[in-house]
Amino acid sequence: MFIHKRRIQGNQKQSKRKGKRGGRRSLFSLFSENRKIPVCMETVQASIPIRAVHEKYDIIEPYPGCYTKSYRISNINYQTASEQEQDMILTRWRAFLNSLGSNTEMSLTVFNRPLNLRLFKEEVLLKEAGDGYDHLRREINKVLMQRIMSGKNGIMRDTIINLSVHTDSVKKAAEVFKRLDNDIDKHLKTIGSSATVIPAEEQVEIHHDIYNIDHRGEFLTKTKVLGEDGRMREVHSFDFDNIRSQGLSVNDVIAPSSLIVRPKHLELGSQYARVLRVTAFPAIMSDNFFTDLTNMTFHMLTTINVKPISNAKADALVNQQIAYVREEKYNRQQANRRHSVDESMISPSILEKEAEVLNLRDEMHKNDEHLFEVTITMVIFAQDLSALDEYTDTVISECKKASVTCEVIEGQQEEGFDSTLPLCCNLLPLPRTLKSSSLAILVPFSILEINESDGINYTMNAVSKNLIIYNRENKPNFNGFILGSSGSGKSFTVKTEIIHVFLKKNADFLIIDAEQEYIYITVKLGGVVIPIMPGGKWHINPLDISESYEFDESSIGSFGEIADPILEKVSFIMKLFESMLHKSWG
Repeated sequence: MFIHKRRIQGNQKQSKRKGKRGGRRSLFSLFSENRKIPVCMETVQASIPIRAVHEKYDIIEPYPGCYTKSYRISNINYQTASEQEQDMILTRWRAFLNSLGSNTEMSLTVFNRPLNLRLFKEEVLLKEAGDGYDHLRREINKVLMQRIMSGKNGIMRDTIINLSVHTDSVKKAAEVFKRLDNDIDKHLKTIGSSATVIPAEEQVEIHHDIYNIDHRGEFLTKTKVLGEDGRMREVHSFDFDNIRSQGLSVNDVIAPSSLIVRPKHLELGSQYARVLRVTAFPAIMSDNFFTDLTNMTFHMLTTINVKPISNAKADALVNQQIAYVREEKYNRQQANRRHSVDESMISPSILEKEAEVLNLRDEMHKNDEHLFEVTITMVIFAQDLSALDEYTDTVISECKKASVTCEVIEGQQEEGFDSTLPLCCNLLPLPRTLKSSSLAILVPFSILEINESDGINYTMNAVSKNLIIYNRENKPNFNGFILGSSGSGKSFTVKTEIIHVFLKKNADFLIIDAEQEYIYITVKLGGVVIPIMPGGKWHINPLDISESYEFDESSIGSFGEIADPILEKVSFIMKLFESMLHKSWG
């Protein structure tokens, strides 16, 4: 029998009762022997597994005694790397997994969410300025919109590592995370990636976007307002002190308008969601499986919950399995004796089990293999049930390609949804046990994406088909060069960048055009063409010394003396002739 639970967003008084009850206590009793039917929460806020947010430490407390911190990890070029480089990445990713203590749980979350076109237009598209070049801006914006909507460009992909520790207080948890902050970043830097702590307000924004897909990207906005002192100041749309002053909790501001739990899906406001779970793994799995699974073109949340098993417990589990297999083998031998059959006639499956478990024990002792309890869940979002069914079939088909069994969770959709949130809060029973090398195959890295704020679009990623938006001015050395064979489009690339920068930023351009390729674009953009030729109106005099020469900091030598402009010019001429002579002799 299934219980259909409908939860409408409650008022503040109802939300406050959640805190008095202790929050998640009833959810964690779902799997007790004496409680078979889940308890229906009174409000939508109460169903959100967030007991408290400690913004001072960037920590979320899902339930009493559990503290979670999230890190955004940068992507690297794993798919395009050589086989040797991929082996190195897998080895070091495995070393990171092995470094997790038995008191530390981890979850890896990949959040695919549709691009908020309104925010994209504000950040990337060129704004009209009424300067006579808006027709060019409209043409470029048209090309950008075509690129962003083609292929997988309409999806943003965030990869997040969540770590949770169990301790008595948030201060003790903060001390533990000080060490973990350095450890995780140190391990990921050996791979070429990095881990950045996600501020508390951004963690809240992530949960808001999960629960409120229609309003994604609108939670944390910045606005400039005129203060009483006459100065402009920046105001954020979300502030912890502000919501507390109104008697609200974090759950109040991120809760959807309603939550309806069905046996095989959820209804979050006007959106539909369905939770799937990986129930079985093959003996051999490709390292592309997790990347392909999380590279869908629709809104999807995927989480791998990982709980390390202590060495002592792992040894006990393996020894128990060895005893079980050998008992089965002994029983088969006894049966053979009773039927006058040779004792060596034992089922190959029993012998394979014995060999596998003995090999696992050797790997644990010799190759530093650790054991982990692993649960993989996915939440698919859609506008209607027909699209939800279509997306579900796509995910299950993708899993079948890798011989992975994936099923819709029936009767535990809410528990599966909460387990998929980036909180290290797994509420589902029966996790799968994987060793380090098997878990490391689920590597989260794929292709390095370049998407910088205030940048310009250069091209599209050849593998992911996402836009490459880059801002050279933010780098210590923003010089660049373009290489390519004749006719490959080098000049076109330069002209495209010139137009983008000209239309977006107030910049000056000096072009040395020996082949006279840039005359047309210079004239069209209101520039001045200065032809330099023998006998022409303009020329360059290498012997010229400006009449306005001044002694500034650049005129001071390395020993503090004032540089003589004539000597400097003579030195330059000597180097010029030396270069010319060497060139002619070569």
